[in-house]
Amino acid sequence: MGCAVNGPGEAGDADFGIAGGRDVGFIYAHGRVLRKVASETLIDELFREIDRWLEDGMKRPKRLKMAKPAALAMAEASLIPLD
Repeated sequence: MGCAVNGPGEAGDADFGIAGGRDVGFIYAHGRVLRKVASETLIDELFREIDRWLEDGMKRPKRLKMAKPAALAMAEASLIPLD
């Protein structure tokens, strides 16, 4: 988990993670950006995703190395509208 600079790489390598910036954050699961949310709901939304994963039997998808550098992935994710 981390900031907008290091967070995408750190979160992208974790089962679950977040990367936060000004007023928004991104929730990651198993190396992929799930969605963009407002900063004030970031932690709650992260735990909702973890709880959902637990309820679904904790299946881990096959991990693929991200083809794009973390900075590019974060730039593309920033275009996602807030939930």
